[in-house]
Amino acid sequence: MLIQRLVIIAACTLVAWTAQAQTILYVDQNAPGPVHDGWTWCTAFTDLQDALTPANYNVIIRVADGTYTPDRGTGVRTTAFQLKNTVKLEGGYAGCAASNPKARDIARFETILSGDLARNDVGGFDDPSRDDNCYHVVTAYEIDETAILDGFTVVSGSAEPNDVGGGLGYSSASPKVADCTFRNNFGALYGGAVGGSSGEPVFTNCTFVGNQAEAGGAVFSHLSGPTFVACRFIGNDGGAGGGAYLSFQSGGTLVDCSFIGNEAEVGGALWAIQSGSLATLSCMFTGNRATEGGGAIFLSSDALRVSGCTFSANTAPVGDTLFCAAGGSLWIDSSILADGRDLADTCPANITYSNVYGGWPGETNIFAPPNFRDVDGPDNILGNEDDDLRPTAASPGINLGKPDYWVDPNEKDLSGHARILCERVDMGAYEFGLGDTDCDLDVDLDDFVDFGACMTGPEGQSIDSGCVPFDADSDQDIDLGDAATFQREFTGT
Repeated sequence: MLIQRLVIIAACTLVAWTAQAQTILYVDQNAPGPVHDGWTWCTAFTDLQDALTPANYNVIIRVADGTYTPDRGTGVRTTAFQLKNTVKLEGGYAGCAASNPKARDIARFETILSGDLARNDVGGFDDPSRDDNCYHVVTAYEIDETAILDGFTVVSGSAEPNDVGGGLGYSSASPKVADCTFRNNFGALYGGAVGGSSGEPVFTNCTFVGNQAEAGGAVFSHLSGPTFVACRFIGNDGGAGGGAYLSFQSGGTLVDCSFIGNEAEVGGALWAIQSGSLATLSCMFTGNRATEGGGAIFLSSDALRVSGCTFSANTAPVGDTLFCAAGGSLWIDSSILADGRDLADTCPANITYSNVYGGWPGETNIFAPPNFRDVDGPDNILGNEDDDLRPTAASPGINLGKPDYWVDPNEKDLSGHARILCERVDMGAYEFGLGDTDCDLDVDLDDFVDFGACMTGPEGQSIDSGCVPFDADSDQDIDLGDAATFQREFTGT
C-alpha cells in the first residue's frame, strides 16, 4: 500500500511539474503597463523580441493584433524573428484593450510580422522604399517540429542579397507553420515567401499571396521533404515555379491545396525537378500561366503522383496543364484535366480513371464536359478565386475515380469534407454527395428523413458510416451547423 501511495504521489508530482513547466508570455504593442514583464495582457511586452529572445523551453508566446518588426527600431536588415525548439508563437489575440483580451480571431485581430523596418513601403518590389527592408522576417535554423508559428501575417521581407526566403528563411529545419499568411515578400533568387534547404517543414492552412522570386515565387525548397496541407497559392510570380519550386527533394506532399492565378516562365503554379516521389492530392490548379511551358506544372527528371486533382483555365504555349520533360515519370489518377491543350510530355505518363480534355488512352479514362457548378464564377472570368469547380449532379466523373483510391491521413476534399462520400472517390478535387446519403445524385426528401436519425447527441458518440455525407465540417459530429449546410444543398442555394 505504501509503494502504491508513493507511485500515485510521484505521478501527481510529475503532472504538476509538467503543467508548471509550460510558460505563457504575452506581447501587446499597446499594453499600458506601467510595467512590461509579459505575465499578463496589460503588462505584456510591447516588442515581440523581448519575449522571444529569452524564451528557451516549453514556452507559448501569445501576441495581440498589431504590426511587429524584428529590429527593435534599429533598422538593421539582418535581424529576424528566430523560431526555437519547444517555443510556440501564437498570433491573433485581442489584447489588453479588449473586453476579453484572450479572445482569438486571426482575421479580426490580425497580427503582422513585417520586414518593412522603416514603415515606408510603396510601389512594387523594385521600389527604392524596399531597399531598407529586412532580409528575412522569420528564420528557422536547425530546429525540429516543436518550433511552431501559428496565426500570423508575414509581410515585406526582402531577401536580397541574402537571397532565400524573404518571409521565412530556413535551413536544416522542420518547423510547423499553421494558419499563416505570407504576403508581398520578395526573394532576389529563391523563395519570395519561404525558402530553404534540408528538413521537413509542415505548412497547414497557410496562404501565400502576391510574393515574388526568380525561382519559387512563393516557396523554394531544396533537399527537403515539405508538406503543405490546405494551403492556398494565389497570384505569386516567379521565373520558374510561380507558386512553388521544389528541387532535389526527399519527397514531399501537397494535400488539399489550391494554386490560383500564379505566373512564371515555366511551371505557372509548380516546378518540380528531381523531387523524389512528390505527391499532389486533392489539389486544384486554375488560372495559372506560363509564358514558355507548363501552365500549371513543369516536371523535370522527377516522379510525380497526381491524385484527385482538378485543372482548369491554365495556359501555356506548350502544356496548358503540364509539361513533362525528359527523365520524368508521371502518374495521374482520379483527376479532371479540363484545359484546352493538356499535356506536352516526353516522359512516361500513366493516366487512369480521369476526365482528360481531348481524351487519353485507356478504358478507365473519359472525355466529357466536367459540368462544374460555375466554371467562371459570378464575375464571368475564368481562372480566379470565385470560380466554383465543384461537381453538379450532371458531372460525369462522380464515383468514377480509382476504385482503390488511398486516402492520405491529412486528405479531405477541397471543401473540407470527407474525401470519399459514396464508397468510391469522384474524379477531381471535390466530392459530390454532401447530404446525399442514398447516393442517388439527388439531395431530396429521402435524405432529409435520414438527417434527423444521423444527428449525434452531446455524448460524443461516433457517427455511422452511412451518415458521413451529412458531416459537412468533418468534425465527426452531425449537428445544427451541418444542418445549415444540408439545407443549402437540399434547396440548391
